[in-house]
Amino acid sequence: MLRDDFQLSLEEWTKLRNIIEKDNPNFAKGMDHSLMKMASTQKKPELAKSLMEFLKHIEKTSISTTLQFMLACCTKYEDLVLEELVDLEKDPKLKMLWRECALLIDAVSQTRVWEKAKIYYEWLPVDDPAFISSAFYILRASLKHKDYHTFFLFLHQYHVRNTDPSEQLDTIADLLFEEWQRGLYGHDVLLELLKVHNMYLKDYQAAAVQKHFNRLSPGSVALTTINKQSRWQCDHCGEYLTKDQPFTDSQIKCLGNHLAMQAFGTKNHFYTTEPGDHLQFKKMLTFCGPFDYVIDGENVALARGFSQIMNAFLSDLEVLRNQGKQILIIHRNVTLRTNCLPKAYVERIRKSCIVFTVSRKTYDDVYGLTAAMLSGKRCYLASSDFFRDHIARLDVPNQNLFWLWQKQCHLQIPSALGKQKSVFEYPNARCVTHESDLHWHVPYKLESEKKLPQPETVDIERRSRLDKVFPPHTFLCIRKPPGYNESEEVMKIRAARDKLQTRMTSKLEDSSVKFK
Repeated sequence: MLRDDFQLSLEEWTKLRNIIEKDNPNFAKGMDHSLMKMASTQKKPELAKSLMEFLKHIEKTSISTTLQFMLACCTKYEDLVLEELVDLEKDPKLKMLWRECALLIDAVSQTRVWEKAKIYYEWLPVDDPAFISSAFYILRASLKHKDYHTFFLFLHQYHVRNTDPSEQLDTIADLLFEEWQRGLYGHDVLLELLKVHNMYLKDYQAAAVQKHFNRLSPGSVALTTINKQSRWQCDHCGEYLTKDQPFTDSQIKCLGNHLAMQAFGTKNHFYTTEPGDHLQFKKMLTFCGPFDYVIDGENVALARGFSQIMNAFLSDLEVLRNQGKQILIIHRNVTLRTNCLPKAYVERIRKSCIVFTVSRKTYDDVYGLTAAMLSGKRCYLASSDFFRDHIARLDVPNQNLFWLWQKQCHLQIPSALGKQKSVFEYPNARCVTHESDLHWHVPYKLESEKKLPQPETVDIERRSRLDKVFPPHTFLCIRKPPGYNESEEVMKIRAARDKLQTRMTSKLEDSSVKFK
């Protein structure tokens, strides 16, 4: 194992190169890059610096080798790295080598000119694998420099681009915890940042947080389990965990208008629709909306064990109708007109609900989404879809708003009923850090839950369903210290989050026209 300060002189490098060229000429062609990459991987800045001096002496540097040098020396020899960056930016070939951008972003994000990494990030194609990892480098840098606006912007970018967002958010939670342990910020900042999305701690991290608060105020932390049976009430402090609603009616209606314009306002081959369906749908929304529940009838009809689900589904509709709820069911007309469904079922849904039918060629998902969103944030959409195709066609602020809406207003229709009596799976209390006047409740994951099937043995859709069946319901109940006041850092975080929320709303209003 090489020492951290190991390096070679110019004479030693020259001698080594001559030996390699004599014994193995083919290896000598890629020797410079391979050795620099080794120095970068093993974090040997002294070795990388001496090798770079030798390469400049023989005038055999390349862009890829220079990038590896920058990555190896960005923390110890920052001035040298920035000098190389100035020379690199003059090279017209740099922008063409977008496959090397991840190295450039990683290196520059660890220097004092880290904001330049955001410029290089725009060079990357969206479908490139480095797109996600590069966003993480900028996240790390923005957190270090306490630029929370950039942090939230790239956090949303990082989250929505992942095929398995829940797995990747573990990485962000680990980053937040590590920076807190290093003393970058206080515990209130850590808990405020964990409130974003559905990030939770691992059990060993929860133990460290518990130890920290007990040192400040003995007995201020308790481990508790909060679930649906207890109506999401903490059995330690007695507080109820509320469901956050971080969006307004106007925001979600703007998003509904935006989706409607994408589907009906342009010639989009993805959203195939019959003109007659479109016109009838607009009339129906005008005279019958808004709704409390919008249901994808095809998902119910095509579920496995429909005969078992049907009775429970009709019972649910009866209960909702008795509560005075306005219900819309969207079906394909071919399903209702043929003998696909029992006649008694069709008659009962027509009596208790508003049934809107579309033709076989029409893409019905967008009708359900539009009707639910234009009905406001208190309307539930019942469907077994995950709407990833719709999310992929939105820009980042709109994607984040869609995700927030989906977490709170999207009811899953199960493929089989099981032991539950209701067809609708209502959203649980969000597994995020909840804050009240007196307490924080921080979710954490038990070791036993790691025995769930891993992504490599289970497809992404199955993984998402498992996350909904086995969410982390174990919490740390933390009593706030006496005389606790919010720090300026927490206020800055909330201001940055509100600024992004405002931008999200204005972009939606600019990009959508009212759907009539």
